[in-house]
Amino acid sequence: MFRSFLFLLVPALFFFLSLGKVNGQTDALSPEQASSLPPSLLWRIEGEGLKSSYLYGSFHILPKADFQVSEQAFDAFMNSPQIVMELDMDDPNMNAEVMKHLPMENNVTLDQLLDEDDYNKLDSLLKASYGMGVAIFNNVPPMVIGAMLIRNHIEGELVSFEDAFLEFAATYNKEVLGLETPAEQMAIFNETSYEGQIKELQKMMNEDEEIKAMYDRMIEMYKKEDIAGLFDYMKSYYNEQQDMDRLLNVRNINWVPKIIDYSMETSTFFLVGAGHLAGEQGLIALLRKEGLTLTPVN
Repeated sequence: MFRSFLFLLVPALFFFLSLGKVNGQTDALSPEQASSLPPSLLWRIEGEGLKSSYLYGSFHILPKADFQVSEQAFDAFMNSPQIVMELDMDDPNMNAEVMKHLPMENNVTLDQLLDEDDYNKLDSLLKASYGMGVAIFNNVPPMVIGAMLIRNHIEGELVSFEDAFLEFAATYNKEVLGLETPAEQMAIFNETSYEGQIKELQKMMNEDEEIKAMYDRMIEMYKKEDIAGLFDYMKSYYNEQQDMDRLLNVRNINWVPKIIDYSMETSTFFLVGAGHLAGEQGLIALLRKEGLTLTPVN
């Protein structure tokens, strides 16, 4: 069950602020260049010493009615011996690693952070969506609970690209690897003040129409493959640069050498959230800065 939570986290994290500041990053493209990227979710990666690879932007969780894997993306996957996601989702130890790093530090619990009314409301929301009350999640960071509540704001059956490509990988005997560990991804939560997380959790609980409108708009842009517009829209929801740094920019910078290393070994299909592609410190800009050629595949 907790594996599915990870697919919910990135969309939900757009609502959680007060993230750690990271300094000293270098812009790879001017804002004008970054925003001029053509609409495409699939990009070919080429460069000296590299096996031709692909970068594909996913939407971590969305209604089944909006889910579609393009023929070009599936062909790119089939032409790649291995697939690399944000996490190695078929690692048999992953659930245990997530659980190891999931609890809040210093024995903090949700019933200490929420007043009685909000705690009871959260209990009702979780029971309606998962059939389990808040007590079982009492030591889980508010960010994760907020991620779980995303499904309350989306109509219809939910699916994920990660689940779909895991099935493809199993069917076609593809190796699955990851760009980061559960410990690295879960560190986002414990490096953020629990008080700040609670404020954003309360928004997820109480601002249904606003959240639904935002999510619908993001899905609309994703279906148009407008990665630059999607990035700009996401960026508009951050109050400070530090929020972008922790959630997207620093992770992108950390991923670039791993993408290069994987691509030097064999042709690789990289599946990451579409929000990581565009922007001055998006993966496309950063990989181009390393001298690689990235070409949209439509």
